[in-house]
Amino acid sequence: MRNVVVMMLLVGCDAKVTLTEGRASADVYCNTAKGGFECTVKHTGGDEADTCWDFRLECPSGAIIKAPHTCRKVKDGATEKVLIPEDKIENRDKDCGGQPVAKIDITINGKAPDVVTPITK
Repeated sequence: MRNVVVMMLLVGCDAKVTLTEGRASADVYCNTAKGGFECTVKHTGGDEADTCWDFRLECPSGAIIKAPHTCRKVKDGATEKVLIPEDKIENRDKDCGGQPVAKIDITINGKAPDVVTPITK
């Protein structure tokens, strides 16, 4: 567990999500935090965005360390932070075998977005 946690502390995943029909848009950012994964969803325009995501780390060993499916509704430029506790993270005890790759799958209002743009920091 300690090796995975140390490597997880170095990983983050950003994704900007915009529906092309322009009804709602949101940014979602997940990274590792003390005690689990921390995800932030921010409403960036249009109607209320019922934003759901699946965050995971794909390891060179083939292990997939993943958080449970999570959803938050945001509107009017609001930002919501969610801490997903370590005990809810699937395969957290698996050997990662190197630096994992962070991935995130997102839907807004029940639809997969037409545009998913990675954000570079």
